Amino acid sequence: MKEKNYGMESMFGEEISLKSVHLDGRLEGALFTGKLRQKYVNETAETIEAIYTFPIAWSACLLNVALELNGNRLEALALPKKQAEDKYEDAIAGGDTPVMIEKTSKGLYTANLGNLKPGEEAFIEVEYSQLLALEDGRFRVLVPTVIGERYGDSVRNGKLAAHQAVETDFLVEYGFTAQISVIGDAALGKIASPSHVIRISEIEGGQLIQVSEPSYMDRDFVITINDLKTASTMLVAEDGPEFAVVASFFPELVAGETTSLNLKVLVDCSGSMKGDSIEQAQEALFELSERLEPTDQISYSKFGTTVEHIADQLTACTQSFIKNQLAKAIHETDADLGGTNLNKALSETFKISFSTAYSEGSDILLITDGLVWNVDEIVQQARRSNHRIFAIGVGSAPAESLLKELAEQTGGACELVTPNEQIQDAVLRVLAKLRATRTTDLSISWPTQVIWQS
Repeated sequence: MKEKNYGMESMFGEEISLKSVHLDGRLEGALFTGKLRQKYVNETAETIEAIYTFPIAWSACLLNVALELNGNRLEALALPKKQAEDKYEDAIAGGDTPVMIEKTSKGLYTANLGNLKPGEEAFIEVEYSQLLALEDGRFRVLVPTVIGERYGDSVRNGKLAAHQAVETDFLVEYGFTAQISVIGDAALGKIASPSHVIRISEIEGGQLIQVSEPSYMDRDFVITINDLKTASTMLVAEDGPEFAVVASFFPELVAGETTSLNLKVLVDCSGSMKGDSIEQAQEALFELSERLEPTDQISYSKFGTTVEHIADQLTACTQSFIKNQLAKAIHETDADLGGTNLNKALSETFKISFSTAYSEGSDILLITDGLVWNVDEIVQQARRSNHRIFAIGVGSAPAESLLKELAEQTGGACELVTPNEQIQDAVLRVLAKLRATRTTDLSISWPTQVIWQS
């Protein structure tokens, strides 16, 4: 989905400001660094302030912001929010062209570009880094470009200021180009993109990935790297007299007995799931139903504005239950339940009773596009419950920040699947985690004194 805030309107209804975004990325070890270069042009006869709200990948760390204007390049300075806002307003009043980048919500930032004069062209560069997780010999790089239409109020629930709010417009198109350098062992894997047409060429030390056809910011940019042989990775850099280490370990754990499922399935049937997303959800559910064991217990619920349960307690997975009750419920699953009231759906699903034999609590498998605004409230509620949440995000631009935060905060896991990816593979990966013995005591022994570690 495309957003009006990706290209703003003047008071006369003229489309202005943002023209395109270019990504220049680098993946080395498990560390991905991205630089987003945003091009703004004022094609009106008025001096304007351009305001652009955009997403950045979950768990990403903002490294630098720079402005290029009239041949000059300026680097950003990190300041407390109130101080930055005061300096920004003073600069506008003084006739300068300031830039301010604010973190506005989970995974969302707003670029404020003041006093862009008629005919002027400006570039804002936003640089960030992100640690990727290597799972089953696979890296998945996701660069979000879309803030889809979300359930709830973006100002009240999403904590955005009124001028930072976004509106969905399917007719607006803004160009997107990208290239990513893959360096080291990751370049030996099988590289593909389920979201864009790409071209891959060799460079010194690795591979260069480039988007090879005209693209727009109507879907997330996804790169997958499969069949990686090296599991653990490490990067080391000098930091004065000391060294900084970024390490990603993939220990060979002793496999324990697989456990039976104590699983509450919750499926998004809101209007935003119509089309590819609801079809993906049904494929995932049928795949899950074929993998259930007689010792498993599950419940099945679907939600939109309201919540519907096919049972108000966990039910043993007998052949009769799977072939009759569950199969019928999956077949009747459709995107016909209105808005995405995820908070209410989780609250009612938490209340479904489960056997006291499961002292560790119950698990939830959530299948959704996650397009909601009240992220903080949902995460807080999930943390208070005695449930792990395993999320499968579907569609061209699922809400990565919400779904990964829910999984991280509750001890679950998250899989994101575009329409061109096999959702059955994601289901199998989630099932393996659900059935695995829980591992809690992990530690790292360094051969020297550690000054600080996360």
